[in-house]
Amino acid sequence: MNRLITALVAGFLIPMPLYASVPTYVGEFGSFGSQDGQFAYPHGMAGDSQGNVHVGDTVNKRVQVFDSTGAFLRKWGTPGGGSGQFGILDGLVVSDQGHVYVADVENDRIQKFTATGSWLLEWGTSGTGDGQFLGVIDVAVDADENVYVADREGQVIQKFTSSGAFITRWGSVGNGDGQFQNPGGVAVGPDGSVYVSDMSTHRVQKFTSDGTFLLSWGSEGSTPGQFQSAAHVDVDDTGNVWVADPGNHRVQVFSGDGTFLSSWGEFGTGPGQFHHPTDVVVGLNNLVFVADKDNHRIQIFDAGAIPVVPTTWGRVKSMWE
Repeated sequence: MNRLITALVAGFLIPMPLYASVPTYVGEFGSFGSQDGQFAYPHGMAGDSQGNVHVGDTVNKRVQVFDSTGAFLRKWGTPGGGSGQFGILDGLVVSDQGHVYVADVENDRIQKFTATGSWLLEWGTSGTGDGQFLGVIDVAVDADENVYVADREGQVIQKFTSSGAFITRWGSVGNGDGQFQNPGGVAVGPDGSVYVSDMSTHRVQKFTSDGTFLLSWGSEGSTPGQFQSAAHVDVDDTGNVWVADPGNHRVQVFSGDGTFLSSWGEFGTGPGQFHHPTDVVVGLNNLVFVADKDNHRIQIFDAGAIPVVPTTWGRVKSMWE
């Protein structure tokens, strides 16, 4: 259940935020292999407006789509560098318009598909110039279907139109504000803010849609709010930020300003346990999907108390009435 955290300040009991309860395990799907519904080290995921989840099946070089219960729906992709083929794929996203964008790491490109997997277009070549990539790791879209691409080795975020036309870029190598050392994921919040997780500096940075730095949080470690290689990130409809923390075998949840809200997970193979989780997606009806990479499965949770809302004195009194 939810917990009310209080602090004694100058003789007064001050209410702190109402923290989310740990999501409840609902079920899981997947096992190691190459058959329909099996995975070989799943990395990125994306939810769509119907509640389905798209999974980047990395080593099998394909995208698989499942409904909210984990029932297999369809797949597409074969190994290679041609249209609709993948080298190593990682992050992916589904726009409100129903288009699927996939980060093709090995081929240094973004591919765009219909919701059913029909190839539409692609852009990107190897390099460090505008529209070029060196290890494209993740992709996100905003409400206008502008596309944000995290380039792990290029240490930049690039922004494009939905047809792949370059708009802007930001970032450089380092650990200062607006710098990156191996960005691991990118996501766009409901207000248009862009969140970038950074694996080597163990933090999350927040930017405006044009790349202006706003704030950051996180450091290396295992206490709440710390990370061991922050991986993919998602933002729910209320602006809470969900981060896969693979080195700590857990998922952490924060408010949009970086305030720690909740975490769950530990090393293992049982329900609610993880072996290097790489992505987390918040879908319809507060269902949360976690890519449990080295266990070759997707786990499903019910977030229940999400969204997290600030506690006021009025809410405190109502809780006791």
